[in-house]
Amino acid sequence: MERNKIFKKLLWILGAVATVFAIVFAMGKFDGEKANAAVELNQNNTVSFIDSVKIMVSHKDSTSEELKNNDVYILRDGDKISVDYNFSFPDNADINPGDTYTIYVPRAFKAYNSCDGKLKNEDGTEFGTWQMSGTFDNEHNGYPLVMTFNDNIKKIQGRKGTAHLESSLDIESFSEENRQEIKIPLKDSTTYNVEIKQHTDEKFGDVTKNGWFLGNEWQPKRAHWTIDFNKGLNDIENPVLKDNLYHADSQYSEHKIDYGSFNVYSVRLDSYGRVIENSKEKVNPQEYEIVKSADGMSYELHFKHKIKGAYRVEYETNITNDSGNRETTKVGNKVSSYDGDRHLADASKELWAHWWNRGSTIVKKGIQKDRNRVDWTIYYNLVGHKFGDSTILLDGLYRGTFDKNSFEIYEAASIDGNPFNQNENNIKIGRKLSSSEYSIAYATKSDCEVATIKIKNSDGKGYVIRYRSILPDGLPQGTQIRNHVKDGHDNEGEGSIWYDQVKEHVSKSHTNVTQNKIDWSVRFYEAASDNVFKTFRNLTLTDHFYTSRGNQLNLVGGLNAVKVYRSSGPGDWNTNILVDPGKYTIKEDNKSDEGGYKGFKITFKGEAPAALYEVRYQTTRDSSQESGNWAQFGDEQTSDSVPADGGIYKNIGISKSNTGVHRTDGLLHWDVYVNAEKLPMSNYMVKDTITGDQTLMESTIKVKDLTDNKDVTSQVRREIRETTTTYNQDGKTYTSPAKLLIIHLPDTDHQYHISYGVKLGPVGYTSNKNHYIDYADLYQGNDKKGSATSDYWHWISSNLEKDGAVDNDDNSLVNWTIDVNKEYITYPNGAIKDTLDGKQIFVEDSIEVYRYEGLDQWHDKLSSKPLPKSAYNVKIVPYTTSDGRVTQQMIITFNDDQKNNPGEKASYVSRPYRIKYQTKILTSGKDRVANTASIEGLDNRVIYTKVDKDKEVTHTSGDATITGYNVDFDILKRDAIDKKVMRDVHFDLYRLADGKWIPYIQDVSTGVNGRISYKGLLTGRYKLVETRTQSGYTKLDTPIYFILSKKNMSDVKDKESSITLTDADGNKINNPAYASIIAMNPKKNKPTTLQILNYPVGGMLPQTGGPGRLLFEALGSLLIVVACALTEVLIWRRIRSSKGV
Repeated sequence: MERNKIFKKLLWILGAVATVFAIVFAMGKFDGEKANAAVELNQNNTVSFIDSVKIMVSHKDSTSEELKNNDVYILRDGDKISVDYNFSFPDNADINPGDTYTIYVPRAFKAYNSCDGKLKNEDGTEFGTWQMSGTFDNEHNGYPLVMTFNDNIKKIQGRKGTAHLESSLDIESFSEENRQEIKIPLKDSTTYNVEIKQHTDEKFGDVTKNGWFLGNEWQPKRAHWTIDFNKGLNDIENPVLKDNLYHADSQYSEHKIDYGSFNVYSVRLDSYGRVIENSKEKVNPQEYEIVKSADGMSYELHFKHKIKGAYRVEYETNITNDSGNRETTKVGNKVSSYDGDRHLADASKELWAHWWNRGSTIVKKGIQKDRNRVDWTIYYNLVGHKFGDSTILLDGLYRGTFDKNSFEIYEAASIDGNPFNQNENNIKIGRKLSSSEYSIAYATKSDCEVATIKIKNSDGKGYVIRYRSILPDGLPQGTQIRNHVKDGHDNEGEGSIWYDQVKEHVSKSHTNVTQNKIDWSVRFYEAASDNVFKTFRNLTLTDHFYTSRGNQLNLVGGLNAVKVYRSSGPGDWNTNILVDPGKYTIKEDNKSDEGGYKGFKITFKGEAPAALYEVRYQTTRDSSQESGNWAQFGDEQTSDSVPADGGIYKNIGISKSNTGVHRTDGLLHWDVYVNAEKLPMSNYMVKDTITGDQTLMESTIKVKDLTDNKDVTSQVRREIRETTTTYNQDGKTYTSPAKLLIIHLPDTDHQYHISYGVKLGPVGYTSNKNHYIDYADLYQGNDKKGSATSDYWHWISSNLEKDGAVDNDDNSLVNWTIDVNKEYITYPNGAIKDTLDGKQIFVEDSIEVYRYEGLDQWHDKLSSKPLPKSAYNVKIVPYTTSDGRVTQQMIITFNDDQKNNPGEKASYVSRPYRIKYQTKILTSGKDRVANTASIEGLDNRVIYTKVDKDKEVTHTSGDATITGYNVDFDILKRDAIDKKVMRDVHFDLYRLADGKWIPYIQDVSTGVNGRISYKGLLTGRYKLVETRTQSGYTKLDTPIYFILSKKNMSDVKDKESSITLTDADGNKINNPAYASIIAMNPKKNKPTTLQILNYPVGGMLPQTGGPGRLLFEALGSLLIVVACALTEVLIWRRIRSSKGV
């Protein structure tokens, strides 16, 4: 009995111990990983195991140099950098597997992407890995390079090695901080120091000066001055600037410093050593002292501390005019730089301005009005200079005489103060002087005529004087007509013209010849050699008509039927303005007997406006005799005739032409003219073959009776048929579809005009895509009576134009424009496409489409507001270029939105547009980016036209950290349980650019092999979002963040990638349950692969290290406790039952 009690107690004790041990084990009290947590050896960045650092710089010219400790190096464009960190760890140092050692690579070295390597000792034994992040650590002021040790760290001797980095100097960072000190702590408590400076050609103590006038440059009152100092970025212990103002010798102008305008700025330099204007940071006035002079003509600026960077000093001076009588302003100053008392450099700047100028006080101009008149203008003292007395001008005319009644004098002044600017918009014309305010006396000298002009009360006033001179007859072509004027203060001016002989021009023609009538036309005008119409005075047009038998022709309707027309003026050759008969006289001019004629004379009253003139009239005709016509205008003569029986043509005429594409409706307009001679027609029809890719717009077909000037479209019968035409090209015969328009003409003797419009397609008649041809044939019944052909060309190069410019406010953006379809071609099932070069991505919310609106037949205007989104569709799709780069393509198609975009149909491009959008630059520094725009057919993949455009950019804003490395990688989608591949799983890929996740490649899906392959994707930070998965699977809700890097930085051609999984902030994460990295497998031709797992619905397990772990630990512990308790109960029962045995 006693023995059972002892045995029972022992079992209770053993059970309790087992329970406690199980609980402790379940809660991980002896978890080896927790007992040996990883340690960072460089706590607080205070421990160094770096023995030495070696920095090598390779230049563009293939030379190289090593940066030694305490060197000062000046940055060069194109420098490449290699950095070796030589490290060692004492053998007795307590370093465990999983421990890390972090060093921070200075910002001066550009981190294009993350990179990694292996830690090996001299025997080649691998004792860990290292990885450098491409994300800058602001807290530690560097890019973290983390060494992680493996199990061999405990086993090997000689724990040392080298971390080798290939990079370049970060040019953009030096634009933000022109001098950067690289300080790398070494093991022996020393520091490796190198200072790197922005590139500059400036020498020690450099100083440059610039300035400009504020406001009016002709009568300035104030000047702005700048001094750039120490752009050489040197150390100057006691910097001093001494600046002295001066003015031009013998001039009365000077300037004085406005000491209240002083500002001193620290500035940054760009990669060319130039001041970045928006980098100015105002220096606290407590850091410097300005010593002023009593006369305001000089100052000294003393910095109170050593300077190492570049500075700019800005101030203004007031320009004074003590005497009020100076001619020009020449102000300047000279600045000198010092280091204490040591003189360093000098710079000076001078500014010139004209308050008045003897060469501009009097300016004279002349223009030939007609054959014997010149209009002269004198501009006098437009800046209002005071000479101290009234104005007296002596004007000498060297050919011709003054028109004494033509003088007009006006008060005037130059608006901008520039006396040479006689633009009418710059001259303020005041009141006209009355004859009592001036006098003019005339005299004749041996070589000229002189007019003495005296203007009362005129001191300090400006004038415009206008008059006319009369030229002598018989001047040879090119004779110089000179005019010289001067005042009593040694101011002179001269104007001259070269005589351009004005001649009369006259021509005759006849139209509408019938058996018994002729319509005659006489066109005439006066012009010089430039053929620009001139006015004329009191000239007569004489016109005679006759036959071989004398005065047999009669004027139909008498003199009242003779009409005179003119054009609107120079340059207009259309005589459609009826001249008032009160402007001329007309009388008969007949001669009887043999050699006689009939006719008339028209004499113009006074001055006739400069224009083309035409006289139209009709005479009788005797078709058995030749009819003649003769005309004379001024000294010029002309004649015309209609031969006997020669005025009636046996065939009715037909002609064809086009007026081009009208901007108002976007149609090419064709014209057909029939029966210009107005002959009787019976059973005539026009058959017009509309060839090639033209769409006839039936609503535009018009038929006009030109004789009666009325629309007869509804009164004629028309037909439209399908037909074909053939053409020969390169020795082969081709067939082209065509339309046949048939117009049945009325049986009349009238002239007709047939017109219609077509929409142009992209093909044209032949393989020349910009060539369109039409044929018009005239038939009488089945007999072909005539034909006419016309063609139209459009300029392919102008139908798609592209341009771009870096954004002024953000140089990571490029503003692009595409002008599309200015030739109004209709592209069925067409789209506008734009393909990037892989170095940019579209900013989707920046895309806007503007419509061009026709102002008139020939001109259009860009609308001020973009089309609403309902009028078009925009898709951004992934695109792989011919050389394997993955990039983006924008596709724009149009909808049938007649309210907002009238004239456009769904899936057509038929109107002209301008596309505006922005792209975000992915590369950093100086580069070239390019786009290719095209108009394409969506169904047949025909590229109708395309244009390439590239731009040089310099991206310094934001956090661009790539140079355009293209690498290959795959995405592989698998079932998390059985690892089978999953097809048709959709993703969106985002890219980090300037701190924002921008959509890069959207809605891509896995293929039958479960993969999405990217060839030539740019390195950088990405986010992959699963948008749709297979049924029966749970969609991955967590975005996958990763860094895509180039594996082998030393081989430009190698496209092997390295993928690092990160969190949203770019920090590396280890072994997430939903993703893993599969290394490249060259044998199977598989690149580095990002494997993503999906769990079936209901089959999901908690992630390792995730929140499910604690639940499983607690549940396991509880099960162990319960098991132990039940065991004890069973033992206790057995003991109890044994007592009764």
